[in-house]
Amino acid sequence: MPNPLIKGTINDENGKTLIKMEFTPVKYFIVPLIFLIIFLVIFFSITFQASSDMSFIMIIPLIGAVTHYFTLKRNIKKGKYDFERELNFIASKNNQFKSYH
Repeated sequence: MPNPLIKGTINDENGKTLIKMEFTPVKYFIVPLIFLIIFLVIFFSITFQASSDMSFIMIIPLIGAVTHYFTLKRNIKKGKYDFERELNFIASKNNQFKSYH
């Protein structure tokens, strides 16, 4: 799984460090989802025009689009968790070094 892109700023206000982050999935991971949705819309229209008996075939692209969406969502959550762990590790290491004089 590719890691999401992380953009943000780190500010120091009133002795507190504020971190504003934005997590976005990798672009080559979003493009297939867009194509799946377009394919799904076209497939719906063709299937309903041809016959209502063929409607069970619509489930296949629908499952693909939904699965891809939840994979993207899980990928962003995992990236956010890993980044927060890394920040906590950096902060704890920094506090250890401050105690040495």
